[in-house]
This record gives sequence, C-alpha cells and structure tokens, in this order.
Amino acid sequence: MRLIIFDSGAGGKIIARRLKRLRPRDDIITISDRPNLPYGNKPANVIIRLTEAALLPYLGQHGSIVVLACNTATAAAIGYLRQTYPREVFVGFEPMIKPAAAASLSRVIAVLATPATLSSQRYQRLKRSYAGDCRVLEPDCSDWAQQIENGSFDQNRARHLAEQLIIQGADQLVLACTHFIGLQTILRRQAGPRAQILEPTKAINIRLDVLARQLAAASRLP
Repeated sequence: MRLIIFDSGAGGKIIARRLKRLRPRDDIITISDRPNLPYGNKPANVIIRLTEAALLPYLGQHGSIVVLACNTATAAAIGYLRQTYPREVFVGFEPMIKPAAAASLSRVIAVLATPATLSSQRYQRLKRSYAGDCRVLEPDCSDWAQQIENGSFDQNRARHLAEQLIIQGADQLVLACTHFIGLQTILRRQAGPRAQILEPTKAINIRLDVLARQLAAASRLP
C-alpha cells in the first residue's frame, strides 16, 4: 500500500519514520510545504488552498491513502478535501482529546496546538463532545512550529511549559501539532509519572490497518 504523508514542514518526516517502523512493507511518500510555513497562523481558506495545491499532483493514484500529518491542515481542509475528491481516501491527525479526557483523573488536560487548530470548528466540536467535564488548558505555542522548523527552538521552553501545566493540574498533555512530537521525549522526562504525553501515531496506524483491509477487499470485487 502507498501512503502519501503531508505536513506543512518537517513534522511529516517524523511521522513517516514512525509509520515505516510499524508498516515496513508500505511505500511511503512524504510531502511538505515548507515555503509557506507556518500554517498555524493562517486563516482556514488559505490553509485549504495551500493543502490542496500541495496534494494535487499526488491525487488519483489507485490504492493510495493520503495522510494529513498536520493537525492544522486536518482541522481546516479535510472536510473540503473529502467532499471535493470523494474517490480519495484521506486520514487526518486530530488532537487526542477523547483518550486524554477518558484517562484524566484530575479532569484537567492540556492541548499543545497552533492557533488555527485551537480556533477551528473541528477542534471545538471535539472539545465539546469529549471533554465537556474537563478543564482544557490551551497554552500559547504559536511560535513553536516555526522555531522548531528553523532550529532555533529552546527546549527549556518545553520543559518549563510542561511543569507549569502540571502545576495547574494537567495529567494529560496532548501534542496536537506534528512539529511538537519531536519534543515528546523531553516532555515525558519532565512530566515523569505525573502526566501522560499523548500523540496519535499508533492510533493512525490502527486506522490505516482498517483502511488497508477495506481497499484490499474492494480491489477483489469483480
């Protein structure tokens, strides 16, 4: 099976490496749109246009699944893409609010995301549906993706933020931007047993298994 993994920047390569370990037989192609970084501070209509333009040369490939390994692009564009290209199979990265809320003992969770993700209707629906009885902390990470991308990010900021969120009661820290997944080890060391760090790669892999079986079954139909 071919996976077309799209992210606005380098986060997609992190996801591609992790999925390759889980799915060594798959043909994985990564696409980025680094000239237009960051997506997280752009309006939804611009994100839709940029995402569509980046993906367009890769659409129409039989047996492929397009993975939007970008929470911001998923929040803004996946509905449009599914409606506009109904024959394509799109899988999106979304904040793991549901498992975070289900696992939280303190009923305080934190979501580390871009402004575009946090302001999106898709994110707000997730929060209402699954974390209505939780306090959801949404710290300002608006400049993180760009700084991670250009190598200027100070990792002490991540350590300090994790500590502040835990002090405020958060026992689940949701990484809702693929750029932030590279900080997972640092955040986990800072949090220790006090908080879980959630990112969706394994959940995406399970979803891909289901879709792969469906595509295989469809290809056998007369």
